Amino acid sequence: MRSWNRGLLYIAAGAACLGGLQLALVAQQPARQIDAGQLQAQPKAAAGERLEFAVVQSFDARHAGDTPGHAGRFGELKELRPRVALGDAVFREEAKVGEVTGLGWSPVHGSLEVEFKPVDGVRVCVGDSVWLRRGGEPAGGK
Repeated sequence: MRSWNRGLLYIAAGAACLGGLQLALVAQQPARQIDAGQLQAQPKAAAGERLEFAVVQSFDARHAGDTPGHAGRFGELKELRPRVALGDAVFREEAKVGEVTGLGWSPVHGSLEVEFKPVDGVRVCVGDSVWLRRGGEPAGGK
């Protein structure tokens, strides 16, 4: 009789665990999928708007032949497409401090990672607030 009670207890505990796992899985939101058609339909950022972000990382030549650089992240794009490109100018206040050398956009999260090389003789610090123009401002501009 005892082994019968113990068996029922194990079955009940297993069912409770499976039920709890099922509830946890149902409560999770599915990953948001964006296809190419939805990207085309997303509104474009108006040219000239500022995309301001903080410098969160500085590095000194990651690979052979590289130059020192900085990286920042901006997470407030929501549904907007950033429309920025390699070579776009990066500014601190109104002074040009760098040129974009790497970009990583996550449309699902509405975030943009920006990597840039500093202009010669300009000191850029982690924590500095910098910006670039949405819609593009080539490095030669301004």
